[in-house]
Amino acid sequence: MPNKSQAIADFINKKSSSRNRILGTSIPIKNIQVLPIPSIWDWSVPPLGQLNNDQFEFCDNIPSDCSNTVFIASGSSFSENYNVFLALINRDNFEPKVPFDTNMVINKEPIIAPSNEPVPDGWSRVSDAEGILRWRRIWGISKSPQKWLQSINDPSAQNEQMVLKFDTGPVNLTIDGSQNISIPNEQIIQITITASAWDIITVRPGIWYNSSIISQTLNYPSYLKNPDTVFGLNGFLSCRIAQFMVAFMPSATIDIKTEFFKQNNIDLNNIKGLSVGGLEFTQKDARSIFPKTGTAVFNLNVSTSGLLQLSAQEQQSSPNKAYILAVILEKYQK
Repeated sequence: MPNKSQAIADFINKKSSSRNRILGTSIPIKNIQVLPIPSIWDWSVPPLGQLNNDQFEFCDNIPSDCSNTVFIASGSSFSENYNVFLALINRDNFEPKVPFDTNMVINKEPIIAPSNEPVPDGWSRVSDAEGILRWRRIWGISKSPQKWLQSINDPSAQNEQMVLKFDTGPVNLTIDGSQNISIPNEQIIQITITASAWDIITVRPGIWYNSSIISQTLNYPSYLKNPDTVFGLNGFLSCRIAQFMVAFMPSATIDIKTEFFKQNNIDLNNIKGLSVGGLEFTQKDARSIFPKTGTAVFNLNVSTSGLLQLSAQEQQSSPNKAYILAVILEKYQK
């Protein structure tokens, strides 16, 4: 049975191929990275002429390792690195020059204050963590979380269920008294994460980005002064987030060997929290380091094969939530 990363990659490839969702082709597993802890997708709608800081940070962040199966943000800015890339191009050799010159002009940081009008093409105002307005190169997405949640909750919506099956943890239980118990992998038979709706959201760089310039320099490395520092596994422009996978209020079921519960004196009444696949489910009176998660309902049943099935699902009264589970990369390789 696959691990979580493989399960998500297999699911995306199977569904994207059958539904023609992602360019009508399958995506290489090496281009899919799973978030170790799913992120709640709740980017607020900013005032006109501004971009939500969470949206900007997520879309602009370059993975620390583009060859990994797990997404870890590097903290490096793709848009800033793209600007450095432009500066390394030998303009005298580059053809055609007009698109290149136009792109260079667009990427110059505006000299007016972010509080002033107009907003230059390719740029947006972003209020950073300190509440200071700054110019940032704009990133768009195919659907906002508000519009997506509205669409899947429409009575006429034909949502497709997400089902992921894997057999490795980590899985942790929170018991009465805030005691944490880790369930060893050898005690786990199967983990199933389901969601009533899922989707692939496309990330769109603004007009500050020109894919043809990247293609030209990939095909003709002589256009660049130091091509090895730009593209490839060790390049500062090796990949970017092109799409991401979201799911609606996932639930989890774990098939566990009966002996584990007996050895640890665990029953349904003393289970206050469950962490599985990076998702956190907590009851109202349980402590949680993830305050955004809602209260959960736990159930413990015996399967037909004699295994214990522990399930967790957020209550229907909890706010509607979408989670980002994985990202899909566009890689730039020579």
